Amino acid sequence: MNCSHALYCVEDFLQIAYLLSNPIFASGIVILAFMLRNIPGRPWLISFAALSLFSSVFYSAIQIAQYTLWGDLLYLYKHYNDTMSVLNLLKFNILFPCFLLNLWTLKNLNIPIYTLFFSWRGRATRSMFWGISLLYVVLCLGLFNVLNNFFKSNSSLPVYAEAIFFLVFFFTLCVISWMTLMIHIKRWHDCNQSGWMMFLSLIPVIGPIGCMLYLGFAKGTDSENKYGRPVSVGAGPVPNAINNG
Repeated sequence: MNCSHALYCVEDFLQIAYLLSNPIFASGIVILAFMLRNIPGRPWLISFAALSLFSSVFYSAIQIAQYTLWGDLLYLYKHYNDTMSVLNLLKFNILFPCFLLNLWTLKNLNIPIYTLFFSWRGRATRSMFWGISLLYVVLCLGLFNVLNNFFKSNSSLPVYAEAIFFLVFFFTLCVISWMTLMIHIKRWHDCNQSGWMMFLSLIPVIGPIGCMLYLGFAKGTDSENKYGRPVSVGAGPVPNAINNG
């Protein structure tokens, strides 16, 4: 810390206090998430809050290092900034939206978000299919943009830093791909077809295009079929499911 003049000391102290406010605020969100025991989608909120705390501590420590004698911490930014970018993508584009969507789906669709996105049981409408498909495209573009930046700016990273980045990257990619796979299976169910029909998309060229067109535009059965009742808005909350999702 530069204390050659009292004014500089006060300025640096205020800057550090401001930087510490982010982790403190994130800590408050974590505590609040644990206290809200009856809120729907609580695991999503806790996961979002925990990642927010982790990222705020990381970035605050890097910035505080500029005002203190902890200059060696700056290497962390170079080594792990791209990894943090993937975590932020996961945090803002999956975890928090899933928390908000869980509130809506429980109230209006009678389905917790975990069942909707991560289970192959049940059915899904055409609007759900297009919504998840669009989300998949947006998230994949964001992920591969981070990957592109990683290869451009980090040619000499330590092996462990690269390993952590790719571990986080592929975990996030697997989560996104699984969500998309589940919504495809549910769309086949909505059309009263087996989820194994998704393997038709492996047929070169015509398979993916044909499946996309069919799942995106084919109307599901109006009544209950062997895969369950049709998804309808306004079904009301699920009894004893307030903590699901």
